[in-house]
Amino acid sequence: MKPSFFLKANPKQKSALVIMQMRWGKNKLTYSTSVRLEEDEKKYWKDGRIKDCPETEVGTELKTYNTLLNKLETAARNKFIKESVNGIPNPVVIKKYLDEINGKEKRAKILETAESFFTFFEKVANGEVLSLTGEKREKNTLDCYKRVLSHLKQYDKKLDWQDISVTWWHNYRTWLAEELKLKVNSIKSDLLYLKALMNQGTELGYNTNLDFKKKAFSARGEKTKSIYLTPAQIEKLYRHDFDKERRIVVDYFVIACETGLRFSDWKKIRTIPLIKKGCNSFLDLTPQKTKKHQTEVRILCSDLFLEILEKYRGKLPAAPVYSTARVGVHKACVSAGVGNNIHLHDSRRSYATNAYLGGMDTTLIRTITGHKTEAAFKSYLQLDAELSGDLQAEHAEKKKGKKEMRVVA
Repeated sequence: MKPSFFLKANPKQKSALVIMQMRWGKNKLTYSTSVRLEEDEKKYWKDGRIKDCPETEVGTELKTYNTLLNKLETAARNKFIKESVNGIPNPVVIKKYLDEINGKEKRAKILETAESFFTFFEKVANGEVLSLTGEKREKNTLDCYKRVLSHLKQYDKKLDWQDISVTWWHNYRTWLAEELKLKVNSIKSDLLYLKALMNQGTELGYNTNLDFKKKAFSARGEKTKSIYLTPAQIEKLYRHDFDKERRIVVDYFVIACETGLRFSDWKKIRTIPLIKKGCNSFLDLTPQKTKKHQTEVRILCSDLFLEILEKYRGKLPAAPVYSTARVGVHKACVSAGVGNNIHLHDSRRSYATNAYLGGMDTTLIRTITGHKTEAAFKSYLQLDAELSGDLQAEHAEKKKGKKEMRVVA
């Protein structure tokens, strides 16, 4: 007795489920493995397994399905042999055992009390559900969830967890572009919030559909020209004359340019005392985004940072809200003549790029910016071709100088 595997097409969708079937005597077991192949993935299905996949990330992911199929086949054969000792095996008993192996029984119990996709989405968008880290979401984050929710309801008011497949995403992505006229980066933003919600729904047991984790469930963003401010531009922005409200926004933005901190950390700065060490002052804090990893960083306070702090007699005013800061930074930079398209996040790019050009070790900069890899950090830097060439030439000269010193010695 050897289990066989075949594809069962879904008439409502272009995807197909992988089914396992076993026959012995007059008995038959037909079992859904929960593995689903999309239309463009079916061509790799041969002789009951995934074969001849391309050596890409998608191909590698498809091959992992074979591991599950092998596991289910081995489990079915072993259970069949064990049950044969007491007579003819019962298909119901084998199916229940496979459900335990495949995690279906546990998921079925969870889904008895599961909330629908839109019910859960609305609770998240209204701030009724905390994030997975147990924290309240910021207002601007909730607004983004509401925007995505609105798009989804316009597209399909009956949408539920199990409907969100790779094929569905490709159709929805096309609709966003053609009907709502969204640009690629806007679609990518929608996808990020959709995936975050799907992930939380999965963690809470409401969702068992994991298609959203597939590599094909993606949206490639356009490569936009990001901007960074040089130290001279940061100084010029700070020295420009602004009214009281705009001045507070600019001061916080300048501090972000000098420290590399995210907007979510602005409100922390005013409550954290500085650490004095010799002639230097430092700021110790755990960035909001890395809080769950308890990664504390120490940042050297620049002269400009200390000047701003001294102006407020050691205690900064309350940090502006996101909407005020976003609009304020843009208008302030235009007014000061340092850029027409400056965004809040450009403060971190400015810090990273200026620190790198100033000779700071990239590993040290990454501890502050939070980039996990060197490649991710380098892509963050704003270096044009001419500047990159100058840096390479400078590095070559230093290397040549060291070599000459060794020869003389």
